[in-house]
Amino acid sequence: MKKGIFLAVVGAAMIIAGLFLPIVRFPGGGEATYFNGGDLYGALTMAIAIFAGIMGIVKMRSMVFLSGLASIGVVIARLITVIRDLPDENSLRTQFKELIQSNVPGSSGEEIANIIGGPQLHWLGWAVLLAGGVVVLFAAFISSRE
Repeated sequence: MKKGIFLAVVGAAMIIAGLFLPIVRFPGGGEATYFNGGDLYGALTMAIAIFAGIMGIVKMRSMVFLSGLASIGVVIARLITVIRDLPDENSLRTQFKELIQSNVPGSSGEEIANIIGGPQLHWLGWAVLLAGGVVVLFAAFISSRE
């Protein structure tokens, strides 16, 4: 098997795997994935990854390149929307502190709120998604030299 085909399939597989890895961690142990029940970004990225793998197998270098660019673009667009839509951690902590302090006597409510914190990005999913897009791009460049 040629390197370009192999890398296109591996990159597509990385993107698909990244769809199901956590991208956001919530207080109390909850996590959200990129696919998260099939929202538009997840379905679009899945379709692009499948297309990239197929185009790599049939040796259409330009389509592999465009698929890699598209996957990276969609993932970055989603990352920006997630960062923008994450609630402000300080405001969430403030609301939580007020709720706990009204129900828990003493200063332990503030301590509990500081321990739990707010929602945070989980970089494993993002890293695998972006790395998969880069591998697909690299596959396009490798196949042009073969």
